[in-house]
Amino acid sequence: MKKSDNIEGLPIDRVQDVLDHRATKKRAKLAVPASQLVSLRVDSDVLAYFRSTGENWQTRMNAALRKAAKL
Repeated sequence: MKKSDNIEGLPIDRVQDVLDHRATKKRAKLAVPASQLVSLRVDSDVLAYFRSTGENWQTRMNAALRKAAKL
C-alpha cells in the first residue's frame, strides 16, 4: 500500500474524494483472457496425468488445450 493510499486522519470530505477516485480507476487489461469455470469431461488417464504434474495442473492443462487449438 502506498503512503498516499492511507486515508486515516483525513477530513471526511477528503476521504470521500479518495474513495471516489479509487472506485473510478481503470483496471489494467489482462494479457490473457479471463478464464471461466466450466464442467468438462475428460478421460481419467488424461486427468490423472495432469494431476500428477503437481500444483497448477489446471494451468498446464489450459496451456495444452490452447496449443492444440493453435491459440
